[in-house]
Amino acid sequence: MRDNSDTRHSQGVELMPNFAYLLNKTSMNYEALMDLPYAIFLGLLKQFRLMDIQSTEEGRALLKKSEILNTKEADISSVRQLNAYQKR
Repeated sequence: MRDNSDTRHSQGVELMPNFAYLLNKTSMNYEALMDLPYAIFLGLLKQFRLMDIQSTEEGRALLKKSEILNTKEADISSVRQLNAYQKR
């Protein structure tokens, strides 16, 4: 994840609260988090946040409403309607 460019910050993404959150939730140290590929960092962040939401009845109800847990497949018909989609 080491990237000296400031592109994520300039796009309005504040990483420090996410780092602090993952440092608190995992046994990883700062260096270990910094060495993660960005996709892995984001995946861990998503899963830990989901686990926090799932830990309360209100959170589970919210997830059920938004169908985050129930969506397992892409909506192929919607994807095919996109102008950028080309059938191979």
